[in-house]
Amino acid sequence: MSDVILKKARKIYQMYQNGDLGDTTLPEDSTPHLDPSSNENALYFTLPMALNYQRNSCTLWESALKTYEDPETSFVFIPGKSDYCWV
Repeated sequence: MSDVILKKARKIYQMYQNGDLGDTTLPEDSTPHLDPSSNENALYFTLPMALNYQRNSCTLWESALKTYEDPETSFVFIPGKSDYCWV
């Protein structure tokens, strides 16, 4: 039985490599490509995930990237940077 599963897994992997599975891009793949070990990266991924309940993930991550890249709104990813009160 495990040989059958292994053959199927290899076939699926080969299909993935060939592009036969269609678009495999995940919404959260659209990032500012920060250093994965940085605090800034952790903050970037924490806020959208905290807001993700019953939202369209594609739109959420697109908006997160736009917010991060906009100097007028990027402060939301840096706790304590702004004078806004978050209560």
